Amino acid sequence: MGALASKETFFQGKAVALLLLVAIALRIPIFFLTHANNDEIVYTNLAMKLDTYGLKTFTDQYNNFYVNLKYHDSTLELIPSEEKITSFSRAVSLGLGLENEILSHHPPGFSFFLALSHQILCKDKPYILLSKKHPGPGIDSMQFYATVVPFIFSLLLIVSTYLLGRMLFSAKIGLWAAFIIALTPTDLLTAQKIWADDMVAFFGLATIMLYLLSLKKDQLIYAALAGLSCGIAILGKMSGGFIALAIILFHFYKNKELILTRKIYTILLERRMIVFLAFSLICVLPWLVALKNNFGLKTFFLQFEPVIRQAQQFPEGFIKTVHSRPLLTYLVTIPYQFPLYFLGYFSFISLLAKGRNRENVVFLCIWYGITLILLTLRQDKEERYILPALPALALLSAISLNNLKITIETQGRKYLWFGIYLFLFLSIYWACRIGMLYVFERADIIPIPY
Repeated sequence: MGALASKETFFQGKAVALLLLVAIALRIPIFFLTHANNDEIVYTNLAMKLDTYGLKTFTDQYNNFYVNLKYHDSTLELIPSEEKITSFSRAVSLGLGLENEILSHHPPGFSFFLALSHQILCKDKPYILLSKKHPGPGIDSMQFYATVVPFIFSLLLIVSTYLLGRMLFSAKIGLWAAFIIALTPTDLLTAQKIWADDMVAFFGLATIMLYLLSLKKDQLIYAALAGLSCGIAILGKMSGGFIALAIILFHFYKNKELILTRKIYTILLERRMIVFLAFSLICVLPWLVALKNNFGLKTFFLQFEPVIRQAQQFPEGFIKTVHSRPLLTYLVTIPYQFPLYFLGYFSFISLLAKGRNRENVVFLCIWYGITLILLTLRQDKEERYILPALPALALLSAISLNNLKITIETQGRKYLWFGIYLFLFLSIYWACRIGMLYVFERADIIPIPY
């Protein structure tokens, strides 16, 4: 029995390694593409500020002032400036009515990792991004410090999805879910940009795993680590807080009997939840205090602007395109871009039946469902925003695929395998074709089907 288990573990390890090789091959273009665009410049600017001023940056330098953009033949260099208002700060403040009080709405988490990478890989060298393709050798290595960060977080997200699937269900389901994430067009796009999304998704997933470990092992240390991980996710993007909300809702679900007996205070004062929320707050609080003390609450609430006001400020262009997408955008575009995600919706139906893994399925449904609902209500429909919840949908899809396999084997209808393999092949081809097409177009969203 031990030899059989060891052999199975060996093959699982080889499967994960092979999957990572495929994922790496699909994500390699990030190192050779241009990255002098929009948020990529802002994130790199903030990293440069953190690197240059340290903690003092949160006093008066964590903004898009005091920086010049210097264009060379094929690169863009970010240089500290003595002048407050530059062409860069004017471009960022356009339409926001904050000409004299710009704070970047990006929390510092992702920029911190960019600055750390810069310190390790090219200390004392300028912050440079590739601004146009260059045929010469070695030119792309100048921006490696920045491009390697989302690349690594994307790979970590794939591995973590596998580990969570193995923890909750089985290694096979974990492998299928990791495979789905690895080929997801949304992640193919975000992993090719200097964006925070993969970092937020990874730490969100790490939060889930650590919190579930605290339940399984009944040790508060895992709840504390889950809180710190959630705090880091929030410092990547405020939407990282959706993970905390999913955990809170699941906590209430697990203790629903206490709700029926009106012992809600017992649920609220449960030690594990208090530790989790306390460490999340400890991680985020210094940033919120710096935000309030130096820039006021106006800039904090700027990212929650009503859709109508944003539409008035930006009557055309990208923001109008995003806000005008249909209400059911996320429900449709994610599975449309990778049809395997359609299977995830069938797992919601399985909640009607009682199975040994029903509680785990409920948790995945809460995790994906609450993120879907909140983002839909926010009306800011970019698929990358839902990336932190896609591991949940990938696992739900893997469950349905595994159940389909068991049904075919049980009923002996082997002829159905042809249809399954054809569906898998077409789904993989479709996802990779769409994902890589818009990667090389340097798109900000994948406009399919709308």
